[in-house]
Amino acid sequence: MSTNPWLRRLREAHDPETLAGIVNEYLASWSSEDLRELPVGCSPGHVGDVRDIRRWADHLSAVYCDAQAETSPQHRQMLAFFMAALERQAQILTRSTEGEKALKDLFSDDSRPRLFARKVERDQ
Repeated sequence: MSTNPWLRRLREAHDPETLAGIVNEYLASWSSEDLRELPVGCSPGHVGDVRDIRRWADHLSAVYCDAQAETSPQHRQMLAFFMAALERQAQILTRSTEGEKALKDLFSDDSRPRLFARKVERDQ
């Protein structure tokens, strides 16, 4: 399964709904055998909106960091795709007026990981 055509498709998305649709098509393209190679809890079923893209990118990267060198090629591929989708999402949201609010909500203080928030609070 080659990721390159999918990365090209991500670049073609110009609104959040299209981006979520492309992500869902990508997920549907995975075989059940490839999905079984992902760590437990790392098989996104459906992406409803841009917040789900962020949530899955964060989750996949956290599991990757915890596992270190023990990750499968499928995990790395899924993580790379979600990070590219997250980057494209930020590009799309910064181009629209309504996207400004969505972007602020996406990266608000409420969305910071708890460990980072605790460190920031301790440092203040």
